[in-house]
Amino acid sequence: MKQRISVFVILLLSMTRVQANNIQVTNVSVNGANISFNISWQNSWNATTNTDPNYPANWDAAWVFLKVQSNADNLWRHQLVSSTSGNHAITGGVLQVDAVTDGIGVFIRRTNPGSGDVSGTVTLQMQTLPPGTLNYKVFAVEMVYIPQGQFFLGDGGAAPKFTATTISSETQTLSAGTLFSGSAAVPATFPKGFAGFYAMKYEITMEQYADFLNTLTYFQQENFFDVAPNAAANTAIAASSWSNVNAIIRIQTPGVNNTVPATVGCNANANSVFSEEADGQNVACGLLNPRRFYAYLDWAGLRPMTEFEYEKICRGTRIDGTPNPRVANEYPWGTTDLAQYNSGNMSAPLSSTEAFTGTVINGRALCNGTPNVSQRSVRVGSFATSGTGRSSAGASFYGNMDMAGNCYETTIGVNTDGVTFTGNLGDGNLVAINGPTAGDANVIGWPSATSTTAFNQRGGSFNSNASLLQTSARSAMTTPTSTNISDWGGRGVRPFTP
Repeated sequence: MKQRISVFVILLLSMTRVQANNIQVTNVSVNGANISFNISWQNSWNATTNTDPNYPANWDAAWVFLKVQSNADNLWRHQLVSSTSGNHAITGGVLQVDAVTDGIGVFIRRTNPGSGDVSGTVTLQMQTLPPGTLNYKVFAVEMVYIPQGQFFLGDGGAAPKFTATTISSETQTLSAGTLFSGSAAVPATFPKGFAGFYAMKYEITMEQYADFLNTLTYFQQENFFDVAPNAAANTAIAASSWSNVNAIIRIQTPGVNNTVPATVGCNANANSVFSEEADGQNVACGLLNPRRFYAYLDWAGLRPMTEFEYEKICRGTRIDGTPNPRVANEYPWGTTDLAQYNSGNMSAPLSSTEAFTGTVINGRALCNGTPNVSQRSVRVGSFATSGTGRSSAGASFYGNMDMAGNCYETTIGVNTDGVTFTGNLGDGNLVAINGPTAGDANVIGWPSATSTTAFNQRGGSFNSNASLLQTSARSAMTTPTSTNISDWGGRGVRPFTP
């Protein structure tokens, strides 16, 4: 079998609680059924020996998955790896590889307590490979582990916020009317957030979404572009209604009608050079109506979070297993402090160092305050610097960034269709047939992407008022099914038991 290595990674100069991570995958090689590569990122942490109840005992990680292309049909498909951790290896003595039962990918994380930069050479054992000459792509996405534990829903405010409720079991059931007047019954199968799970550290970025589009067929791209994939080079794939994100994703190499897909990339300034320093690669992707959001998560082997899990990520569980106390009208950083910023407050706009100017204070968030009118989403983690803490960086209890402001978090809600969600995971593959559903997610048990009673937008956005940024706010519940929404983003999650 001939093999060709196509080195590709989601390179994201992004922020943890305090500093940039710069996750990188390099030097990819294949030997039989083994694929090897170097992985590194900055400011990794493992805080499992923490004894201060005001801070979590958790860690960060990289979710790594593979795509393979055969010259037999030129299609990119998901490549399974061994579901046994012992079949994988990593050098350096700092990191470990955690396999998952479905073989969709692996988690790579710091083995022992500590913090700082990490690196290692990883060798993953792949399952059965397709025939033909093969290309490979390796993807890495930063994640944060959310440990098992009970937590509080609601902050005591009036509906549509949840009535104050304690989630004490993953299989807990809630009868109709428990969460608010007229609320649907929540079955045991609905993901509650009690069990441990990983959540993306940051919202999906423009670069990550462009990378996803570059593995699709021509027909699949047709259903995710607002222009034909064979449109001229430098054409923005988005309609003018996406102007708030500066038409960052553009066609780099036009496709050939019905045969060869387009290649896209980030080019915010629309010049002749893609992926320059200020081309918006790390800006939060606000283009994600439910259909597009679903497709990305299925492709990445993740799933949407529920609005219960959203509140768990923000509010958290103390290390003794008791819920962190609820605070009336609190934001995801655990206080009622709020300092409203807009994209005009940025230095080095659209670059990998895009950041907010001015004095560092608590409660900073990107939203549509008065007189601050936000024009677009910005680089993920923009409030975090070497001198910020949780509140001044806008971090959740566990270290996830931008859970409020920037772009909305699309969650599965406890509405009529939403409560049917059982938490099935994406398998990496999308609808492949030509036609109106090409490229769609095909996970059994996910509510229809066209449902008007399945999704709740949480956390507010650059275009929302301050009250929608509150951890328990549930007012943004109207769901356009196909409209281009400049401030709808999101992140994926994946259950995991260490």
